[in-house]
Amino acid sequence: MIVYPALTPLPLIEKEPGDPLGGVLGHTRAAVLRLTLTERTTTELAGELGISAASISGHTKAPRAAGLIVTTRSGKAVLHSATPLGGRLLESAGPGGDAGG
Repeated sequence: MIVYPALTPLPLIEKEPGDPLGGVLGHTRAAVLRLTLTERTTTELAGELGISAASISGHTKAPRAAGLIVTTRSGKAVLHSATPLGGRLLESAGPGGDAGG
């Protein structure tokens, strides 16, 4: 039997979730969504997140399918930007979900 004093919170219960969108989308996809509030290329996203361009392509697929980001081509560059829906989702997620978070 494990006994906790009544005034001590359980260590497994987080008082304030640090990244609410990360729990739903996955931390990398949530980071991609945050970064795309400003239009970025696949290469820029890869550099900022420290992962390969091929991984970025995979991490943009689900948010794009959900209408959270839009991807366009400009010459050889592939550009990603958050849609108004993606921006509203980040706003509603609060401090852990917005660009400042």
